[in-house]
Amino acid sequence: MNLPEHPDLDWLRKQAKRLLRELRETNPGARLADAQFDLARRHGFSSWRALKAHVDALTVDPLVAASLEQADRSEPTVKAAALLHLARVLNALDRAKGEQVLSRGLAAAAALREPERSAILGEAVSLAAVVSPARALEVASLVADDERPGGVMTKALHDMMSHGHEAAAVEYMAHAPTDSFDFLLARSVVGRAEDEATRVAIVRRAIAAARAQADRGVSRSGGPHDFLRFFSETWRLLPLEEAREVLRDLVDRTLAAPDGRMRAGWNDARFSSSREFQLFQLFAPLRQLLPELAARLSGEYRQLADALERYPDGAVIPAPSPVAPQPQDDVEQPDYILIGSRLIPIPDAVRSGFGEPFEVALRRYAADSDVRRPNDAPQECWPSAYEFRNILFKAGQHEGRAAARHLDRIPDPNLRLFAQIELAAALVGLPQMGGRTIEPGPAGFRASMAKRAAASVPAPPPFVPPPPARKPDITPSYDVQIAPTRHSFVNDPRGPGGGSGPDFWVIEAATLRPVIARLWGVLDSRIDVPNSIAGRRYDFTLVLPRPESRETMLRLMREGVEKHFRVTRETLSMEVDVLTAPRGIDAPETHANDRSVGGGSLSFITPSFGGPPARPEGLILDDIMDLHMAPPPPESSPGDAPVAMNLFLQPSFGANFGVAINSISQSLTMEQLCRVLESGHDRPIVDETALTAAYDINVHSEALSTREFMAVLCDALRLRVIPGRRDVEILLVRER
Repeated sequence: MNLPEHPDLDWLRKQAKRLLRELRETNPGARLADAQFDLARRHGFSSWRALKAHVDALTVDPLVAASLEQADRSEPTVKAAALLHLARVLNALDRAKGEQVLSRGLAAAAALREPERSAILGEAVSLAAVVSPARALEVASLVADDERPGGVMTKALHDMMSHGHEAAAVEYMAHAPTDSFDFLLARSVVGRAEDEATRVAIVRRAIAAARAQADRGVSRSGGPHDFLRFFSETWRLLPLEEAREVLRDLVDRTLAAPDGRMRAGWNDARFSSSREFQLFQLFAPLRQLLPELAARLSGEYRQLADALERYPDGAVIPAPSPVAPQPQDDVEQPDYILIGSRLIPIPDAVRSGFGEPFEVALRRYAADSDVRRPNDAPQECWPSAYEFRNILFKAGQHEGRAAARHLDRIPDPNLRLFAQIELAAALVGLPQMGGRTIEPGPAGFRASMAKRAAASVPAPPPFVPPPPARKPDITPSYDVQIAPTRHSFVNDPRGPGGGSGPDFWVIEAATLRPVIARLWGVLDSRIDVPNSIAGRRYDFTLVLPRPESRETMLRLMREGVEKHFRVTRETLSMEVDVLTAPRGIDAPETHANDRSVGGGSLSFITPSFGGPPARPEGLILDDIMDLHMAPPPPESSPGDAPVAMNLFLQPSFGANFGVAINSISQSLTMEQLCRVLESGHDRPIVDETALTAAYDINVHSEALSTREFMAVLCDALRLRVIPGRRDVEILLVRER
């Protein structure tokens, strides 16, 4: 049987599965590998691997040759990146050629000027790791002070393992640098070690790294919680006395460190104390190795005790029940392509010709190449480059060589080159590799990197989190106690204090306006508080007879404020700023799946008065008034886009505290944009644009006030702000 004129691996795989069904009619135990071998012999090849290599060469060689030719003709930054990506593909076909092209790519990257050199070399570490792990270590040493958790080697090690270099990854983790040791990665690597001595070496290296990072106050790779989880899962690899000694040291350090306020949970167990959460994570080995200490700690700490009632062994994932292995070699696994925030099944994407993915990629290309605010990062790192590469890789996996037709839909020749290389990677059966994307910064990639390089600001002192609130020792009641604060705010520059638990809520030394803003969900600018009480600071205390839901606690606090003060809703004619769009808006309309809500951001500034910028009282209160220890309403979900958007729009910084919005990067409707701007403004902002869609707002400035930023925003988007007088609903707060 001869091969078709243009053989395709996808077609051959389908032929093998059809043949498997035929074989199982006479041999029920036949496997897919048997069918592939039989098919290869029918086509005159000694094995499926030989058949695949022949088809790969026919399919991939022209793509690789064309890519190499284009890379050599490209400008230096594109050439370096393209050669590095090509080395991965060539390595799958011919290891010697792969290493040769890798060397050319690394030399081209090293010859670049900064900051492009660092950006390309940062990506080169992973690309070198899948060709020659030893070269990856050399390249990593050239990438100084990478800001990613664990440094560039974390991603490189994941890619090493996905490309079959597990032994190299295991060897690296057994001797990894302590200052960038990644405990999450160690959890996956330790199971790949072939002998117990190596597994023990990784555990001991992790222990040394945790101690070194704690001593220096360094935590670039996930912090203490990741190590505690790692130790709780691996302590049995150590001799018992050694594990007991390490555990005592961990508990001593946890008890000696300041207890910080946090929001954490394990299933339905919730923690606001960092100390108690860390002890909970250690409780499985504590119960086994130091039972007397475990009993004492569980009696001393209330949150720990409550969590242990439901989870006696602490934060331990139970081992799965053994299940008899099922043959999977002939089962089609579902595949998807990620578009913005949505996963699209590959069959749907293929049927539509990858229409929606290309729409998103082309919109992002328009943003990257916008002549007014172009992305001046290396094109390899453009968000649109990632999208095109993603599409062509998935298309190559599922359409074979026919996917090459999609290349003509990519308007930029450099981005087309990167996508073509990714198509070749899919055709030779390589796993998909992610990469770093760089959005345009406030001053551009080059200017931002130059500013960072020129800065010589000393490192700030380690952050010491405020202690978690303790339940006040007063008689429980459903009444809120409100009184002038008993704390000296002048002597405590951190601002308001307090916190909450499942059955109490304390807000201390807070002014009235920002507290009411958060209780009623309105902006500071729409609350009228007389000067006689606006500057006073109050303590709000609610101690309940039993735990209650968040909604109940919010309702009780609102009712308590209404009993102490008169709070009414009124509509008043006020001086406002009116946002209009006489010529429409110069911003792309946001399509539903372009990005997740959580990807947005805004920037603000606060006065420094000669020292470090003060943290806005509104942000401090956001933390204090977050009732994370109380159960949320059952209908809400942290993953819901409306919930995420509500959280994004919730902060009201307050112009009265000198806070100004100066940058926005977010998908917003005009009504939402007005709310964001008003959160740092001194008067209401009313939307009269008549625009109802959501738009991709990406405007940055060095403005020192929200009003200055509004001028920059209007100039960039062709909007207009005019003063006016409008009827506005506000909250009036008066003394009783």
